[in-house]
Amino acid sequence: MASALLPAADPTLAEDRWRAYHDLGIIAQNALDYAGAGDAYRSAEAAGDTPSLKAASILALADVSTFTNPAVADAALARIDALAKTVSVDAVLKADIARRHAILLLNRGSYEPARLYAVEAVKQLGGMTSKTDLRDVSARSDAAIASLLAGKSEDARRYMAMTGAGRLTKGEFDPAVQMDVPPCGGEADLRPADMAVVEFTIGDDGIVRNVSPIYAAGGGAVALDFARAVRDWSWTPNRPRPCQRSSATMSGSRCGVRRCSSGRRSASSSTLTWPLGLSRRGCLCLPRSVGPMPSLL
Repeated sequence: MASALLPAADPTLAEDRWRAYHDLGIIAQNALDYAGAGDAYRSAEAAGDTPSLKAASILALADVSTFTNPAVADAALARIDALAKTVSVDAVLKADIARRHAILLLNRGSYEPARLYAVEAVKQLGGMTSKTDLRDVSARSDAAIASLLAGKSEDARRYMAMTGAGRLTKGEFDPAVQMDVPPCGGEADLRPADMAVVEFTIGDDGIVRNVSPIYAAGGGAVALDFARAVRDWSWTPNRPRPCQRSSATMSGSRCGVRRCSSGRRSASSSTLTWPLGLSRRGCLCLPRSVGPMPSLL
C-alpha cells in the first residue's frame, strides 16, 4: 500500500497520506466492496489533518457503513455533526450531511425523521427551484421516497415531479440490453419480497457506472446485492435510456428493483416504467415484470 511508504511523522505528507487512503476507499466503494471502503475511509479520517479532509472521509464512511454497519454510520454522523459546529460549513456540505442522515434513517425504518432530513437537504441546495443538477435530483428523490414511506404521498409526488430528470411522453423507455436481477438466496438470503432502490449513471456508451444503493426494505446486504446486479446492466448506445438529459453526457437514474430470480423470472425482457405512482418526470424506474414496490404504492 502506497500510504504505508509515507512517513507518518512527516506533517508535510499528511494530505498525501489522506489522499492515498481516501482514493483506496473510492476504488473499493466503486467496486461495491463497502466493507473494504469503510476500512480505507477510517484510515483516511485518521490521516486527515484539516476539517475539510476529515469531513470528506467521515461522510464517505457514513455512506458505506449505512449498508454494512449502521452503528458505525451513526457514530460517523455524530462526529460530522460535532465537527460542523466548530467550523464554517457551506450549504452543499450541510445538504450532504442531511442526506446521509436521511438515508441511514430510511434504511432503519425511521421514515418521518428521514423525511425531515431529506427535506432539509433539498432546502440547503436552494429549495424547489427550476435549477436541477444531479445533486438536486438525488436530494429531491430522497425526499420523495422518504415522504412516500412516511405516508405523505402528495409531497412525494411534488418532490419527484421537481427532479426534472426525465422527459418521456409515455413514461417508458427501452429496456437495458442486459438487465438481470440477482438470484434468490446467496449471502444476503434474498427473497421475492425484497426490494431496493439503486442510483446509477449511464454513459453515452450505454455502460452503467457510479452504482450506489439508496434504500432496501431487507437491509444493507440486500441493497448491495441488488446494486451489484444493476452494475452489470447495459444499454444500447444512442437509444432511449432512464432519465435521459438533453445536454449531459451521463444520465442520473434511480431504479427500484423487486424480487430476485429463481431461474424462471428475469427482468431482461421487461420494459421499464416510473414506479410509486409518481410523476413521469421523476427519475425512478422499475422493471415492470417484477411487480410493484411493496408498501410504497
